[in-house]
Amino acid sequence: GVKLSPDPKEEPEFSAGAYFAMLFSAGVAVGLFFYGVSEPLYYENNTRFANPDYHSRDEVDIMAMTLTYYHWGLAAWAPYLVVAIGSAL
Repeated sequence: GVKLSPDPKEEPEFSAGAYFAMLFSAGVAVGLFFYGVSEPLYYENNTRFANPDYHSRDEVDIMAMTLTYYHWGLAAWAPYLVVAIGSAL
């Protein structure tokens, strides 16, 4: 691998597994903190279901959360489960 150190004999501070865990955790955090909030807001305002002439505000909010739960449900967490099982073995 590539070492980012002025001393080529210096050992890395973290192992490859630790770097993978840090990058994986950062990716999960981005998904949860950013898209977990912005996706329902997008569905509340930018879909044809959100047309106020056809649905009440409560119906639009429920549909926005339903779509978000669908996208962040089992299908979204399945890759995390594969990584968790793989690292547990």
